[in-house]
Amino acid sequence: MCKRTDREAEDCRRLERYAFMVAMGKESKAVQAAGLAIVLLALLVLAAGPAGTHWGLWRPLTGFILFMGAAVVGGVLGLILSLAGLWAARGAKAGSGAAKSALLLSLAMLAVIVAAVAMGSRVPAIHDIATDMEDPPAFEQAVHMPANGGRDLAYPHGSPDTPALQREAYPDIETLRLEAAPAEAFKRALQAAHDLGWSTTWSNHALMRFEAYDRTAFFAFEDDVSVRVRPHPQGGSIVDVRSTSRVGRSDFGTNAERVRNFLKRVENPPSS
Repeated sequence: MCKRTDREAEDCRRLERYAFMVAMGKESKAVQAAGLAIVLLALLVLAAGPAGTHWGLWRPLTGFILFMGAAVVGGVLGLILSLAGLWAARGAKAGSGAAKSALLLSLAMLAVIVAAVAMGSRVPAIHDIATDMEDPPAFEQAVHMPANGGRDLAYPHGSPDTPALQREAYPDIETLRLEAAPAEAFKRALQAAHDLGWSTTWSNHALMRFEAYDRTAFFAFEDDVSVRVRPHPQGGSIVDVRSTSRVGRSDFGTNAERVRNFLKRVENPPSS
C-alpha cells in the first residue's frame, strides 16, 4: 500500500486500479475463451452423436447418450463460464463478445434438454403400442433377429400398465375395419409399410401377416412392427398392428405416431 504525498498517493491508486483492470481483463479473456471452447466442443459432440449413428460408428443408444450428455454438460458449464466471463469483463471494461456467444449457445443447448423433458412429460413412459391389446399381433421373426438378442417380445414389453396407459393417452388407436376383402387389405398393408420406409423381415400371404422394422429419423433407433389382417365376421377385413421399441423405457410417442400413420395410409391409400 502506498503512503506518500497526496499527488503520489493518487498516482499510486491509479496505478493499482490500472493493474487490477489489466489483471481482470486477462482473467476475463481466459474465462471467456474457456467457456466458448467448452461450448464449441459440446456442440461437436452433440452433432457427432446422431451423425455417428447414421454412419454406423456406434449404436443408436450411444448416439443418444452423447447427444444428451453434451447438451447437459456443455450447456451448464458454458452457462457458468459465460456468466463469469461477462462479470469479469464488466469489471475490467473489456470486450465480452466470446462470453455472449458462449451464453447464447449454452442457452440453446439447455433449451434442447427442456424441450425433451417437456415432450416426455406429455406422453406415458411406454414403448409398446398395439391396436388389439387383448390379442396383439405376435412376433415370429423378430425374436430370432440378432439385434433383439433373445429379447422377450411378449406383450406388453416394459410396464405391465402399458395397456391402461395406452388407452388413456392414445384412445384413438384401435383395430382398423375395412370394407375391402382380406387379400386386398393385406396388399394395401404391405404397400403402406413400403411407402413409409419400413424394412420387411417376414411375410406370409397365407396367414396374412408380416413383420418389419422401422428406424427413427434422428437417432436411427430400430423398432419392430407386426401386422395382421383377418376377415371380419360381417364381411370385409380388420387390420391390427403392434409397434415396439427395442431399447428405452419411453418412446416419446414414436410408436403411437407410427401406428397412426400406417393405419391412415392403409385406410386411405394414395391414388396411383
